[in-house]
Amino acid sequence: VQDDLAKWETGTAGDPEELADSRSMAFTDAKILKLSTPLVYPGCRITRAFYSGTQEYYHVPCPHCGHAHALEWENFLENIDRDHPERSHFSCPSCGGVIEQHHRREMNLRGKWVAKNPKARNRCRSFHLWTAYSPLVSWSLIAERWLKAEGDPEAEKTFFNDVLGLPYQAQGEAPEWEKLRDRAEKIGIPRGVIPYGYVILTIGIDCQGDRVEWHAQAFGPNNHIATVDYGVIQGHISDDATRTRLDDLIKRTWPNEAGRQIAVELTAIDANAYTDDVLDWAKRHAKVIAVRGAKTDSAPPLALVKYERDRKGQQKRRQRRWFNVGGAGLKMVRYHNLKKSDPLERGYVALPRGMEDAFFRQYTAERRVAKKQKNPTAFTPYVWILPDGEHNEVLDTAIYGEAAAIRCGVREFTPERWEALIAERETPPDAPQMDMDALLSRPVPVAPASTAEQPKPAPVPPAAPKRRTWADIVAR
Repeated sequence: VQDDLAKWETGTAGDPEELADSRSMAFTDAKILKLSTPLVYPGCRITRAFYSGTQEYYHVPCPHCGHAHALEWENFLENIDRDHPERSHFSCPSCGGVIEQHHRREMNLRGKWVAKNPKARNRCRSFHLWTAYSPLVSWSLIAERWLKAEGDPEAEKTFFNDVLGLPYQAQGEAPEWEKLRDRAEKIGIPRGVIPYGYVILTIGIDCQGDRVEWHAQAFGPNNHIATVDYGVIQGHISDDATRTRLDDLIKRTWPNEAGRQIAVELTAIDANAYTDDVLDWAKRHAKVIAVRGAKTDSAPPLALVKYERDRKGQQKRRQRRWFNVGGAGLKMVRYHNLKKSDPLERGYVALPRGMEDAFFRQYTAERRVAKKQKNPTAFTPYVWILPDGEHNEVLDTAIYGEAAAIRCGVREFTPERWEALIAERETPPDAPQMDMDALLSRPVPVAPASTAEQPKPAPVPPAAPKRRTWADIVAR
């Protein structure tokens, strides 16, 4: 039994799936069961195994006309009632009759498996089944989970995998950097300013041999992300001058459109290279975490590293600010969201005016491609690569900054929490109070001699801009 096959990874001993298959060859009547929830396609083991087999789906008869068909997600999606999810249903592809949840039990009892690729029956039988058939899950719950996940690529991926039993189609192709640049120049805010609706500020840092690059990003409700600023500090992370400039960076504030100065909530620095130097600097600051990329598609967005083996093979306990970042999944989601052009769309990524072309080139430099294998029949994993001569520090620092935001809990914030933060950080600041010397130096007004000499009333100052709430941002 090869359980949870989609999460199997190739190690130093070779492809674990091939090794498991070969060990069953000693038995002439061996049965190999490959079981798993799919992950990301292409590059998913269980999906490859399913497509190589009979591809059997469970067909159930229509309660109205008897037409046998599989319960398909596209059919259900067309019949989701957004206002009343409990009314969501299927429809018969033959007669168009409404198929409701109370029909499910009788249909399941009369259903049968139908192969899409019957030629493979003597070699491999493969089956697909999803939660719409389960008596333990209501169709209204499926509809509600989709409405909650829709528009968020990471939530959609989880929904496709866990609810639909389908692989999530990877977004390996980056958006065109010229379009991102043009969009930023057309609708972006000035560089260095936090836009309205973005209230949590983080910094992602990447260390190179001769420089340190940083990326300041702000986060808001509806999974919105905005680049605030980007910069390069010359020097190695071990240099005192470089560390001093980094110290100043994480302590500075950025203005938002309401006129408030916003401090950095958390900074994430890449410790995959120059690890000891990075950790030595990071441990001096309470609001800094060290991160490194986990390359597999199944890696969680952020995971604490408790123990690790050193160069001598000895197990070493790590400080509680050392994390693995699921870079592959976060990059896939970021590419998907970068293509969105509506500022109100869920997951929209705002970009500022005044950035150089190199910023947009680096943001879109990587590609998700198949990794070549010596054995043409072996499983082909998909990896993120950087073409020769290109740089990707902007993308990496964007992912590290998002990891810092996840650590701050932005994915768990309630609408009330977002609204409270917006009220706190986007209310225009009060006018500064004048000191005593300034008050005494002001001229004393003299009363006019007659009503004819009365001065015109002073113009009423414009009202402070209305503070926008979380509800205004998401409901517009």
